[in-house]
Amino acid sequence: AGQTAREANRATETALLGRTAEAAASERALLLGTFGAAEGLSGSVMDVADDPAACSRLMAAFVRQSPVVSFAGFTSRDGMQRCLSNGDTLDVTAGSGFLRMNELRAPNVMANSSGLRSEEPVIVLRWPVVRNGEYLGYIGLSTPHRKLDEARKFRLGRDVPDIVTFNEFGEILTLSDADATSHPRDEARILPRDVALSDLAGRGEQTFRARNAEGTERVFALMPVIPGQVYALGSWGMESELIPSRW
Repeated sequence: AGQTAREANRATETALLGRTAEAAASERALLLGTFGAAEGLSGSVMDVADDPAACSRLMAAFVRQSPVVSFAGFTSRDGMQRCLSNGDTLDVTAGSGFLRMNELRAPNVMANSSGLRSEEPVIVLRWPVVRNGEYLGYIGLSTPHRKLDEARKFRLGRDVPDIVTFNEFGEILTLSDADATSHPRDEARILPRDVALSDLAGRGEQTFRARNAEGTERVFALMPVIPGQVYALGSWGMESELIPSRW
């Protein structure tokens, strides 16, 4: 009986990890595409970094042909955005993205609920631009949350599980709530109470049980989306048909 229960649990773990991977597949595809675009743009920006008008034309052309990116810009290391797909020159030296890039000088992903350049929640990928070993600044590409939601719903239809994606620092990027119509973005119900997302970042695939902020026990499945950068956490109530009574 014990072996049968263990086998059932293993099958359930595999199913939950699979559902989490499937739910996060849209984010993975979009983010990988954006990472590739940023890397390609970084090479082009090197040639026009000192010409804001030419640089801005490059960014505007990129956004026009991109189905998912709503804004693209290059921020020089002095914190000035003079090269941008739309809008006016902006000083971002006090912004959290600039401060983080100034420290890391490495690709990273952050969420922005009300960006200086956007009127809607976006995910921002920042990519360093380095020429002959010299850090020039970084490219920022903004993708609206709604694009990720649309891609996920197209892929999964109506059967979308509760899933949160987060970055290497444990900062939430997206939160997809299956009950969003009645409980919009209900973090207290979906997230584990005593497990910090920052502690899950860097780990591999795994499942675990934990209580949410409401004290209700749930089952969670962790899946790296882009290892070292983005992770997905699937969240299921114990009453879910995917969870056997022996779990």
